[in-house]
Amino acid sequence: MSILSKLLSLRVKVKIIPTDLTKLGIDSKKPIIYVLDTDSLISRVVLKTECQKNQLSYRNLPEQWPNLTTVMANKRLKGFWNRVPSYSVFKENLTEILSFLQDHPKAEVQLVPVSVFLGMAPNKNS
Repeated sequence: MSILSKLLSLRVKVKIIPTDLTKLGIDSKKPIIYVLDTDSLISRVVLKTECQKNQLSYRNLPEQWPNLTTVMANKRLKGFWNRVPSYSVFKENLTEILSFLQDHPKAEVQLVPVSVFLGMAPNKNS
């Protein structure tokens, strides 16, 4: 467990919906690519920690898929002061996946959408 994940476990309470992950139909034997809405280090650490807690594979892509990533993000926020969403990396990653699957028709991959929401619980004052 990384230092950041230990710090986050002290401050962040995770709620997984649905609570029964088998209802999602995820086959842990097949490769999984998680798709985050927005890319951030916190979201990636929360995802990795929860995958480990729930016995879901986090890095399970076969070795013949060297260029594909396990976690993709729909958008990345660029800029420091004026945050502007960029979708170009997602398009490139998705294009790579689709072209790989086109070249290898027997290969299978599961795209699992993941949303990470950060904020204060409504009943907390500060």
